[in-house]
Amino acid sequence: MTDFELFSRVAWLNRDTNEYNYGAWHPLNQKNPKEYKNLQIWIQEQNKKYPRTKYWIEMKSTEDNIVKNSETYEIIAVTKEEESGTQYTDWLAV
Repeated sequence: MTDFELFSRVAWLNRDTNEYNYGAWHPLNQKNPKEYKNLQIWIQEQNKKYPRTKYWIEMKSTEDNIVKNSETYEIIAVTKEEESGTQYTDWLAV
């Protein structure tokens, strides 16, 4: 099995101008579950505050490099601990 890295970014569509924009890609393994949850909350707040603009999180992996809308997945954080005692977070898209 080949290891691959996941990346995420915020994207948005202005419905009035039909303009699609997006932010920079960030490695998902550098986010902890609380940061990702806060980003999801921010997205929900922006969608309520600006109803003519749709915000969402996009994801891609180094495995296929295809951009996917995270709304089609449930993202689950899996915290693991190495033998050395170092904790890290893996992400599962279901």
